[in-house]
Amino acid sequence: MLRTMQLSLGFLLAISCTAIQSSAPGGSSLQTEQDITLLQVLLNDMKTYTTTNHYFHAGDLYEHSIWTEQVASQWLIEPENPWSEKLADLDNHTKQVIALAALLHDVGKAGDLQFSFDCKPKHAQVGYEYVIGKRPYIMANGATEFDFNTMFRSLGISEEEQKLIAVLIAIHLQFGEGFMASIFRLRFLDKEEQMPGIHAACEEYLQRLEAYTRATNYNGGIVTEQLLRMAVFISSADARGNQPIQDGALAPFIFTEPAYVRVVRETAQKLFVYFGYDRVGIQNLNYLTDYFISTRLAKKLEEA
Repeated sequence: MLRTMQLSLGFLLAISCTAIQSSAPGGSSLQTEQDITLLQVLLNDMKTYTTTNHYFHAGDLYEHSIWTEQVASQWLIEPENPWSEKLADLDNHTKQVIALAALLHDVGKAGDLQFSFDCKPKHAQVGYEYVIGKRPYIMANGATEFDFNTMFRSLGISEEEQKLIAVLIAIHLQFGEGFMASIFRLRFLDKEEQMPGIHAACEEYLQRLEAYTRATNYNGGIVTEQLLRMAVFISSADARGNQPIQDGALAPFIFTEPAYVRVVRETAQKLFVYFGYDRVGIQNLNYLTDYFISTRLAKKLEEA
């Protein structure tokens, strides 16, 4: 069964092409029609990409991107939400950067002129390469490349924050498809027997995160607990964002505007529940943070 649904966008999206001036908390601002529409141009292009994987996706690429941003925006203003632990107290501009990473996490599924797809398994790497300028994003007209650097500067996003967004896009599949899947395979073992496998999964995840952090030189190539939590946060918002927020609750940082109206597939699975984020997700996050503290941070203290 299909039904239409009107969405609201809690971050940088403005449907109107009229000149709008608005100051964002934390000091960034969108001041001109061009500033606003650069992001809208990209999102409009993403609307041309549709998925045939209706079992796992209630919407297409655009809808999923909007829903993921909405989830991230909402979680970031909920101090008691375990997914946003140590993130909810960040300044508003940093929260906007995280929300923008959520909005763009699947940008690697677009920009290749393959408009209908079931699955693009390399999309995290492709999206990362778009953002760092290593791969061209081709607009749907087939003749124009999208300029991510110009878009980010127009939104008040610094080069360092652009690197952060690139890292979060690159790693967003690893928590669910990599780490949680590895932990799930250990479920029939006793707790003591599980620990070597849990530690191995933690190490693999952290090595991947460290590799992207070094490659971009984000934060001087150093992974912090905050970066780790941001990475898992985006992955979890991604899983929750395969469905719309039914109650319409939003965290408006700059704009709350009516967004594109599209169909919602009610038969799609709720991935947040299907893959166990609601049951064991936080426990898995704790495995990662505990391992990070006991290995990386403890090692730094010893060397100091």
